Amino acid sequence: HALRLLVESNVAYANGALADDELLSQQFSIKEAQSNVEYLATKSSNILAVLFNVFSQTVPESRGFVMETIDAYLSISSPTDLEATFNKVSSLLKDALESEANQQQAKNKSKLSVTMMDLVVAMAKYVPESSYYALFMIFNQVVTSEEPLLQKRAYRIISKLVETPTGTQALSKFIESIEKVIIDNTNNVHPSAKAARLSAISTILAILPSDHLNFIPGVLSEITLSTTSVNEKTRELSYKTLIEMGNVMNKGGVVKLSKLDGFPDDTPDSEGSLEEYLKMVLGGLGGDNNHQISITITAISCLIYEFKDQISTDLLVEITSTVDLFLTTNNKEIAKSAIGFAKIA
Repeated sequence: HALRLLVESNVAYANGALADDELLSQQFSIKEAQSNVEYLATKSSNILAVLFNVFSQTVPESRGFVMETIDAYLSISSPTDLEATFNKVSSLLKDALESEANQQQAKNKSKLSVTMMDLVVAMAKYVPESSYYALFMIFNQVVTSEEPLLQKRAYRIISKLVETPTGTQALSKFIESIEKVIIDNTNNVHPSAKAARLSAISTILAILPSDHLNFIPGVLSEITLSTTSVNEKTRELSYKTLIEMGNVMNKGGVVKLSKLDGFPDDTPDSEGSLEEYLKMVLGGLGGDNNHQISITITAISCLIYEFKDQISTDLLVEITSTVDLFLTTNNKEIAKSAIGFAKIA
């Protein structure tokens, strides 16, 4: 804590946190605080090396305070030092992944690769532009891992990057390949990594270019299905993401249908709109199992409630008429969802 406070207090003071305190300013100038930060920055790589070692030797449940200190020193490190440190961690991660692939890990023993991924995630928003390619290569590789803890941390890289303007720019630069990786790994997600994946998808939606709306139907089925997850956080994120996708589609743009599975290469593009989005969701009613139909009705109920003032009367009548047909079904799960929709509509 002392090492962390040493950085945070000097950085805060150098940024004018106590500029109104004239007495303190006479005894401790802002220039002196800036000088302290510059000096600490020159020592950060050595301090980080020690902190990384302490972090790896600490049990996962007690690493929080160490990670907070690591974050403080990463925030003042120079781009050169950050790149060198990131390269070292990346190399250790690569070696750990290769080693663990060739030997069976003892149960309940923390894997070195997971620890290295924790450090990669922590560094993600600070690394310089020269390290972005390597960072996304790590994401591409680790997201396919069968180890749920690694999957979870891979998706956290995306969520972490958006915390800084430079990280957001990096996401925008690589967004097409990130979209592809996310869609391609839809069926490989471990349940415990689902919430982290949904957070990553939400991050992508926030910066999604208007001509990349085909990403939305690419993940729509997964998001809808996740609304029935046994994990509360996953359910909440699923409904939130459903609404976010509606907001993105409502802004307009282009849905390149030719890039979606099952569509010929010469399929013309479609205009993005809230109406088009609702029709995509309604497509789930043609599912071949009762559970899919039920969760589709529940998803439509959520969207109708959220966007009721922006949906045309004609479309609302069409949706209501379609869902009302399921009120007479003999399947209890579908009937329950249809009754829920009727209460909202």
